Amino acid sequence: MNRPEISYINSCYNAERFLDGLIENLLTQDREDFELIIVDSKSTDNSMAIAQAWERKDPRIKVYQQGIRTPYGVSWLDGWREAQGRIVGNSNSDDRSYQWRGTKVLEAHLADSVTRDVKPLRFYYGGYETRVDGVVTARGVPPHFSEDDMSRFFRCGVHVHWENDRLRIRADWDRMYKAANEYKSAFDYWLVLYFMSLGAKGIPINSCFSIYNQRKDSLEQSDKERNTFESLRAIEEFYPNGHCITALEAETKIKSPEFYDRYRAFCSQFS
Repeated sequence: MNRPEISYINSCYNAERFLDGLIENLLTQDREDFELIIVDSKSTDNSMAIAQAWERKDPRIKVYQQGIRTPYGVSWLDGWREAQGRIVGNSNSDDRSYQWRGTKVLEAHLADSVTRDVKPLRFYYGGYETRVDGVVTARGVPPHFSEDDMSRFFRCGVHVHWENDRLRIRADWDRMYKAANEYKSAFDYWLVLYFMSLGAKGIPINSCFSIYNQRKDSLEQSDKERNTFESLRAIEEFYPNGHCITALEAETKIKSPEFYDRYRAFCSQFS
């Protein structure tokens, strides 16, 4: 089998309600040169059996099971170690992508590569809608990229695709695994900021929308304050000058001393 252009990685835990829909949706993408890597984090429902049944039907699907339950970022990284694609992205179990998503990703990759003698590290993103029980609760980032936008808009969420080979070599795996265990609900946010710190360049994929049907029992929904605190902590880690908690409080109108005290108590767990 030739090397796939795109690797979609799915971090799966007790997702039996969503897996058939996810896999059917990805298999109808208008590019066939991709692989789907499903990493099951010791599910207690029928997720593993469903994934293995699909694996037997389609050679593009590869299924792995971890020995213990881990945060989704850890299973994502485990999947990335297995990925063969030139571009790597995540597909959450409850997501649905428009059928031309893969084409848009590759168009952005090719357009950015045409005139470059020395290609920078890259990751790719396109906005999406976040829905809870069918109700839109957030929309993605504007169709442009800057470090300032990352700090101000990224909490709305984006789909991120990473150019695989050089990022995999450049990244500090020990540091990423440590962050995956600490940033349990905001690891994607941390990871993009980390890649930016390595010199990766973000490229917007205009009109590349996926619908993110967030589960009520997801960590983001169950503990929104932790999700906010982890996002702020990630910004502080990579942008200590000018993007600290004080600046963010003023911009987002979170000026409560009580909030600040809770945030500092949260950060002290990791100091």
